[in-house]
Amino acid sequence: MDEVRLRLQDLLPRVVEHRVLGEATVQQVFDVQGKGKTVLKIAGCRVTNGVIERAKSVRVLRIGQEIYSGT
Repeated sequence: MDEVRLRLQDLLPRVVEHRVLGEATVQQVFDVQGKGKTVLKIAGCRVTNGVIERAKSVRVLRIGQEIYSGT
């Protein structure tokens, strides 16, 4: 019985949970000189709720649509 249950669990889709640690609003977008002649866009943000930590995954939403996801 346990073997059948394990095989059925493998067939089910994985459940992905997103836990919100903090929220921020973008105040201004800056152009910063990168390596060589590349120009990077950096968002200046203000934390409105919770905590924002470095090197964590982020999602940028604009009017409810995800426009960026990464670190």
